[in-house]
Amino acid sequence: TVLKIEFSYLGPGRIVAETQMQSFIQMQSDDRSIWYIINWTVFALAILDIVFVFLGILHQRYKRSKTFKELKKVTEEQAAIIKRHIPVWSLVDVFDICLRSINFLFCVWHNASYPEPSNIVIDDNTVSIDNYESSVKDILDLDWGNADKSTESKVTEFMTKVVTLNDALSAEERHRTFAKLLVLLFFIRIVIYMRVHPKIAVLYATIVEMSMDFVHFCVVFFSLFAVLAYLGMWSFGDQKADFRDFGTAMYTQFRMLVGEFNMDTGEEAGFDVMWGLWCVTYFLMVFSLLLNFFLAIVVDSYANVKEAVQTCKVENDVVWDICTTFVYPILALLEGLPQRGKLINALLRADLDQDQKNDDDGDQDIPVSAELLDTFGIVKGKKQSLLFVKYYHRVCPATDFGFEDGASELEHKALMRAAVALDGVRHAVLGEKILETPVQAVEVSLDTVHHEVKKEILDVKNMLGEAEVSRQREMEGLLAKLGGNETIARRIARPSVGMSGVTVDDSFLQEMRTQAEQERSAMQRQLDVVMQLLEDSGRQEQQRRDEARAAELELQKSRESQDRLLQLVEQLARQSSAPASSSRGGVIATSPRTPPDIALPGEPTMDMDLQAPATTSNPPQPVANSVSSSPKRALQPRMRR
Repeated sequence: TVLKIEFSYLGPGRIVAETQMQSFIQMQSDDRSIWYIINWTVFALAILDIVFVFLGILHQRYKRSKTFKELKKVTEEQAAIIKRHIPVWSLVDVFDICLRSINFLFCVWHNASYPEPSNIVIDDNTVSIDNYESSVKDILDLDWGNADKSTESKVTEFMTKVVTLNDALSAEERHRTFAKLLVLLFFIRIVIYMRVHPKIAVLYATIVEMSMDFVHFCVVFFSLFAVLAYLGMWSFGDQKADFRDFGTAMYTQFRMLVGEFNMDTGEEAGFDVMWGLWCVTYFLMVFSLLLNFFLAIVVDSYANVKEAVQTCKVENDVVWDICTTFVYPILALLEGLPQRGKLINALLRADLDQDQKNDDDGDQDIPVSAELLDTFGIVKGKKQSLLFVKYYHRVCPATDFGFEDGASELEHKALMRAAVALDGVRHAVLGEKILETPVQAVEVSLDTVHHEVKKEILDVKNMLGEAEVSRQREMEGLLAKLGGNETIARRIARPSVGMSGVTVDDSFLQEMRTQAEQERSAMQRQLDVVMQLLEDSGRQEQQRRDEARAAELELQKSRESQDRLLQLVEQLARQSSAPASSSRGGVIATSPRTPPDIALPGEPTMDMDLQAPATTSNPPQPVANSVSSSPKRALQPRMRR
């Protein structure tokens, strides 16, 4: 144990003494062997680390030169990009080389500072003593009673031995101070090592993020801090011991910064003008504003880093990623999978989507399947490609398409997402549950509704086509019947007086056919519009079925209109073939040159009054729903064209 007393002269009548006591424990022989092993192990690791750093530098230099040889002709801008992204060395490499060199030298110095203890014999007993004990023994063994030596020589010898011991203690103090600084450097290196994984790189990334803002903050902070310390020393140094000099004033302000306000109490409590003004200024500028500015810089930087870490989906927790870091090289060796560096380069070089463009320039993710890996030769063999994809899906779920990170989800959200995923599986296997009602089965799937409506519309189209074919056949048969009779043929060719001006010729039939065709075309366009609306709008099922029913009603009306048309034509044909009487013959009340109109779908049917002649062998038969008999009045045209 060493007690050190240091006296300082501060001026007339002012002498200050500072004491310091240190204790050292002597290593025993058993502990020294373990200490030797640890010391030389650290020595060897320091040399090995330096070798690995230099090998890394040589590898980066080889990689850069290989890239230049592969590309051959590059522009200056491209060469600058290659040099920037394939650096030969970095600041961390320089820091590592310097740190390991210092560590290497310290191990040598450390070993020399603690030599093997010497053995001496005291009272027939062998005692092990170290350097300090030997120096103290020399001082204590000084023969002050020797008359052969002068007092001056004795004092000189005593002071020499004391100075030697003091130098040894000073060397020990320097050795320990150097060791403390070395441990502090290793602490910084540990913080830098944390950057290897995003989840534990928060501290390092936050320091890097806030570095420039922190430098600017330090310029402002230390300027104001030093000015206030000097102002306190100059104003209160003769009154308050905490401000007796500039260094003490700086230390006092630091204590106040961490919350230790050493304010006067009792009778001396209170503020005078200058002391109160200084305290208020320090509290507002330093303690309130600058300290909170520093906290704001740290919090903002941490928030930015945290957001960047959360956007990184491919990393898992650090323990899992460390395990997979050691597992994949073994798996690659056993199964013939590519190494990571070759794998990354092969994926970057391949044009996976075959668009003759660099895949890295687009924002869209490109799916990489086992077949794609085997096709491009990135992984040799289909079996190895499938094993590779399965491995990465297991160790890194974020590589799968459709991945959703639920790390920050609330518990009920996560449960709901799981329930939806399971329902998707059930829907794919079993289908959706259908509620049966007495009238109809309400189907939920919109795809099924679209399919059924399209089928119904197609059936309506087929029915329209069949009705048109049937109508044309009936019309052709009627025309054939009319053409077989020469008398009717002549009356069809030119007007007949005996028919009271009734004209049934080809133009009339062509007009009826044209109107029927227009009617069918209108129905077809209407159905096309309905189908387009159904496909685009995604209406509900009931609306779709209502429109299909409306189309069927329109078709029914069209059929009824065509039937009435055919019945009218047949009635006109029968009347034209009946024997014509004289002027007392029956008259059909129609316009001599205007054929009867055809009621379009949705319009009222035509209303024609017919009066049978007094004497006819074959009286005309009225057509239901289209021709009504009225014997009380003369026939008048009531058709709409």
